[in-house]
Amino acid sequence: RASGLKFVCLRLQGLVINEARKHPGTLYVKSSKGTYLGKIVNGGFVAARECTPDLTAKILLVVSDPATAAKTYGLETGQCACCGRELTNKASIALGIGPICAERFGF
Repeated sequence: RASGLKFVCLRLQGLVINEARKHPGTLYVKSSKGTYLGKIVNGGFVAARECTPDLTAKILLVVSDPATAAKTYGLETGQCACCGRELTNKASIALGIGPICAERFGF
């Protein structure tokens, strides 16, 4: 928040990770189709019933290195992993994330 973020949201490899507004320090993990998969709290992932072991492994891999996952998402989709906007300049496309989001998220 100190860097200007109003709401934390990341789109990473078929996942959407966003801040739980009513539960500070908690992030909710959903599929890109909206299925709730679990939450990240106190540095750990708590899987929901709908989250398969394969999805759990994918989530743990993605959250262990979100910068790389954001770059991969941006390169695959042409959209910023943070705000979802289209990446248009060469530097943003190469990084897979827009310049404003890269600064705010510290990537």
